[in-house]
Amino acid sequence: MKKILNDFGFERDVATNGKIVIVMPAQKSYDIILMDLQMPIMNGIDTTTYIRKTMQISAPIIALTADVTSVDLGKCKSMGMNGYVTKPIDIHQL
Repeated sequence: MKKILNDFGFERDVATNGKIVIVMPAQKSYDIILMDLQMPIMNGIDTTTYIRKTMQISAPIIALTADVTSVDLGKCKSMGMNGYVTKPIDIHQL
C-alpha cells in the first residue's frame, strides 16, 4: 500500500496498530483514512467505531480487507466506514 500511494504522489502516514491509528487524527487532519481490518491490538472495526463515535471525525474511512463477506461489509458500513477495497489491491478500484 505504501508503494502504491507513493507512486501516485500521495502524502501518507502509516500506523502499525489500531491504538496508534486513534492518536493520529487527533494530531493531524486527514482527507481519507485507509483502514486495515486485521490490525493488531485494536482491529479496524473497533478503531473506526472509536474514531466516529468518540472522536467525532468525519473523514471518509475505507476498509482494506482480504476477507470479503456480506457480514463483514455490513458491519463495516454500520460502524461508519464509507467503503472497502479488497486485497490484493487493484489500483483502479482504489
